[in-house]
Amino acid sequence: MKTPTNRFRRTQLSSGLLSVLLLSLAGCGGNAGEGGPASSEPVGDSPAETSGPEVPIRQNVSDFVNDPVLVAAFRQATETMRRNSSADPSTVEFRTSLTFWANTHGYFGTGGNATSFAATVARRLPQCLSFLTSSPYNFSTQEARETCEEYYEAASQEFSPDAFSDGIWGTCQHTTDATRTTPRFLPWHRLYLYYYERTLRKYAGNDAFALPYWDYFDYPANDPPNLWMPPFVTEGGSTTANTFYDALRTVWLNEQRTSMTPDNASAKDAFAESAFVDFSNTLEGVPHGAMHCATGNGCTAPHIGWVPVAGNDPLFYMHHANIDRLWQCWMNRKAGGEPIDLDWAKANLGMPEEWYQISYDFADENGNRVTKTIADAFSPEVLAVRYAEEVNCRIDGMPMDQMPTEATLASVNEELAQADMVMMSGKMDLAMRPSKVDLIPEVQVLEQDQIAAEELIGTVGTVSAGVWLVLENIVVKEAPAYTYNVYIYSKKAPEKRALVTRFSFFGFGDHGDHGAEGASGFGTRRYYLNDDIQEVGITDMEDIAVEFVPNSAVTGEPLDQDGESLISVDSVRVMAIPGSG
Repeated sequence: MKTPTNRFRRTQLSSGLLSVLLLSLAGCGGNAGEGGPASSEPVGDSPAETSGPEVPIRQNVSDFVNDPVLVAAFRQATETMRRNSSADPSTVEFRTSLTFWANTHGYFGTGGNATSFAATVARRLPQCLSFLTSSPYNFSTQEARETCEEYYEAASQEFSPDAFSDGIWGTCQHTTDATRTTPRFLPWHRLYLYYYERTLRKYAGNDAFALPYWDYFDYPANDPPNLWMPPFVTEGGSTTANTFYDALRTVWLNEQRTSMTPDNASAKDAFAESAFVDFSNTLEGVPHGAMHCATGNGCTAPHIGWVPVAGNDPLFYMHHANIDRLWQCWMNRKAGGEPIDLDWAKANLGMPEEWYQISYDFADENGNRVTKTIADAFSPEVLAVRYAEEVNCRIDGMPMDQMPTEATLASVNEELAQADMVMMSGKMDLAMRPSKVDLIPEVQVLEQDQIAAEELIGTVGTVSAGVWLVLENIVVKEAPAYTYNVYIYSKKAPEKRALVTRFSFFGFGDHGDHGAEGASGFGTRRYYLNDDIQEVGITDMEDIAVEFVPNSAVTGEPLDQDGESLISVDSVRVMAIPGSG
């Protein structure tokens, strides 16, 4: 049943105004309230950095909870940051509060990089209703509406940045059309976590404290292979009883009445990429975005499901610590033991020099404004942050050294790889029903030239010989409240199929120029199929079939319902890239 009203924190936007917004589904053209931080002068300019002692190692939550001293320090620090949210906005206390840090990621309100609460509710309510009237909930329309409205009312607080906060708040970086070839998602969040952790350590009063990370595969549910959240953040039943608890997560998930598909947690697609751009863009989708939507009501309701308020949930920071760890693990594998520093990054990430000079502002643990560039994400003090497991990470429920690589798969189905064939579909419009792709041979035959193959696939990375799936110009008209699994199967044996990839839509439409509003889609994506072909047992290019299946963003359960088409793909290609031999 729906979540009890008394479990939510009441916020400043009146329920009467909220009701108007929900009924109109169109917003009110203005902004509610002037109760945000008042204008004030900055506490200070960017101070000189001091490296200090070696930064403690970030541990997995499942290990971290075994140290009662560190747990108590973490609890004390988080409770202090929560209390600081009520402080005068011009003070150090507020600038080191959970609200300030949540607003740094994104915020509802006016001015600066604010997101419109009214517009967000108007866009998300129909999706929230669809989410809760579908399996596993099957709520009535009335019950679903009441539940969605309670979530929205509890997250309706709006802010207006003062002189200090302007330019700091709402600056999280998510990939848009403009940044797809120069993604800023990973370095921005690394710097964000660095200063958030320093603030926690200050209030923890423990120099050994480090932010724990959430390895998603550590908490298998009773319905394998599904997953639960760490009990560390779900126990207690309220924020008062447990400061890491947040009632505004996926309905039933805190109570373990539902669980999450491991497809949301897999970094397999990302670790198959050898180029940083492709790795970053893929990791940002899955597991990053997929786990946001899995824990955030399919991204139809707050907190963690919406960019402007995600940072209000303490789980958000443990989730992002794991995403940062996966990036470090990918770089460690690429470096092969070579020290990672700024010179290494410039030599190995393939990014232009101007990318490293892009700058962002944060507040440090003393409430001072600091300006950092992407280059600073590779500075000695930031790289001193290490993880307990950052070399052979679990990326699909198993260590990455047990996963097949393109090199080991290149010899699979050699006859297919020499077929010099392209199978192609016309434009696909995807709705809330499974969509099988009608692939026919394309007249154009691939050239033997590797460069020509790379241009056709549209990648900045190296293309291995083998069979590839290319999805051209994926356009998101509006982010749906579900995900899509993409499968291949044999026409001769359709009962056998292999999961190629999974799409997540976290952040689409959630905020402005650095977010996803106006970001029309994912561009062109391509996926190496040799392992999937081997799994299914395909031996003939013309036997390959592709299917898009909409799924619950939480459980992964397939959906088959009426609904408007929200996603389009210009074409679907299955391409054989010949080897050099």
